[in-house]
Amino acid sequence: HGESGGSDEREQTLNQLLVEMDGFEVSAGIVVIGATNRPDILDPALLRPGRFDRHVTVDQPDMHGRKLILELHARGKPVSSSVDFDYLAKRTPGFSGADLANVINEASLLALREKKHEVEHPELEEAIQRVMHGPKRRGRVLSAEEERRAAYHESGHAIVAAALGRADELHRVTILPRARGLGMTGLQREGDAYLRTRGHLFGQVVISMSGIAAEEIALGEPSTGAEQDIELATELARDIVGRYGMSPNLGRARLLASDVDRFLAVDGALSHISPQTHEELDEEVRRLLSAAESVARSILIDNRAPLDAV
Repeated sequence: HGESGGSDEREQTLNQLLVEMDGFEVSAGIVVIGATNRPDILDPALLRPGRFDRHVTVDQPDMHGRKLILELHARGKPVSSSVDFDYLAKRTPGFSGADLANVINEASLLALREKKHEVEHPELEEAIQRVMHGPKRRGRVLSAEEERRAAYHESGHAIVAAALGRADELHRVTILPRARGLGMTGLQREGDAYLRTRGHLFGQVVISMSGIAAEEIALGEPSTGAEQDIELATELARDIVGRYGMSPNLGRARLLASDVDRFLAVDGALSHISPQTHEELDEEVRRLLSAAESVARSILIDNRAPLDAV
């Protein structure tokens, strides 16, 4: 309902809707369907028996679903018969239907610019990178020192990921700028993983902190290129401590509010906790980040020759 009506008018409209829904008979042949991405803030009156009785959660598509969606959007487009949709579905965990449609559209545009008659794997790979990280910023020219720093940073991510047993998930290391970063180390996204252990989550924090660790080891000081890494590492550490209750110091407790992170995919607000617990949560997050950086530094020092080579 429009904002101009005011809260009283909106409430009257909602009440009228509820009354009408209660008045439907089975023989009326009328079905009321509603959709929302914030079920946590719905008025409880809407969810009473006799109104919205069936709740259907629409999750992101799994690998088989992604394959079907990609094939659907590829119909009518000049996609090569050599394209492996199973492989593309594996490369796109966590993608929504709109993301997958964008991949096909971006790949078609790239093939058109290259004056190719068919869309092939190189265009689709680049399209996936564009959807995930944005287009290449060809206008940004790095100095030789910036290239060297970016190369050490991304190599640090790759070396540590390999040392932690995730080499098979590594598909790209580059210093071509995209989005806010100066480079990128591409690991397989984990949208299809339903369960993740504390060790796996901590390993992700270690990998995130490995770029800045590599800069300090090789070049003596960090740079602003680690901004996104620190942001991701901090979010993961907060989840370990405050969302999943995996901190031995703070125990099995949910300290982050459950509604925000579940439906909006942003930082969770704090739940109802005391100032002391809030302070302990912050200290535990910093402790995890420090421990992760120490592990990354140790791995890189032990593998300094491969780091320099990459």
